[in-house]
Amino acid sequence: MSQGSKPVVASGPVAGVLDRFIIEDARERRRLMWATGVAILVHLVIFLLHLENLFPSRPLPEPEPPEQLVAIQFEFPEMEVAGGGGNREYSRPPEPVSQKLPLRSEPVPVPIPVPFKAPPPPEQAQLPSLDTRLQITAPFSFGPVEAPPGTGGTGGGNGAGEGRGVGDASGESVGEGIAGRGGYGRPIITYKPRPEWTEEARRNRIQGVVVLSATFGADGVVRNIRVIRGLGYGLDEKAIEAAKQIKFIPARGPDGRPASVRATINVEFNLL
Repeated sequence: MSQGSKPVVASGPVAGVLDRFIIEDARERRRLMWATGVAILVHLVIFLLHLENLFPSRPLPEPEPPEQLVAIQFEFPEMEVAGGGGNREYSRPPEPVSQKLPLRSEPVPVPIPVPFKAPPPPEQAQLPSLDTRLQITAPFSFGPVEAPPGTGGTGGGNGAGEGRGVGDASGESVGEGIAGRGGYGRPIITYKPRPEWTEEARRNRIQGVVVLSATFGADGVVRNIRVIRGLGYGLDEKAIEAAKQIKFIPARGPDGRPASVRATINVEFNLL
């Protein structure tokens, strides 16, 4: 090819053959590169495996055994006494120092220890025995009974039940209301509980009577309990609790029906 001439570009069938050779040549080069890389990697692994045999590692020095402590007792020889003569110094043993023996003293009697006796336990103070009684005084107080207002009415005639008199009565309601003094019976007590003492009252030896005023309802329940005279020390509350537990048959009114009445309850707390 002369200078300044243009390269000849193949065309037609010749161009297709050239392209095929170029493609196959590129594939062959790529295949050779992969094979070369794999071969290098395999040889590198083999070299590393045989490297340990080429340069054996030095064995580690054995650890020194730990030091053991041994107790050694030294005995010094006795000093020899040199005989007289010669230039050798004579070492004389020290003269014994005369000591006066102490005078013999009489043995001091050793006191015999007296066995210890524990003092007797203090006697506990005996608390007084207790006696409680609940009494319902008679006659009953037929005064006004607290109740909601109802329809009014008047009545008269002989009283029904266990009443003690004959008289007129007027009321603001049927059942619980303002009861008159005549024609009313008394509730029949069927159970009276025994009031309990409080520890404070027991320690202070408090005794006496708690006076209560209560309504014995027509439904058989004690309600509207008031303390008229108390003792304190929690005995008033114990008396009220006992009064609420009273069981009774309600009183009868002039018409023979159960009626509510008020009564005074005495709760006695006595020390025997």
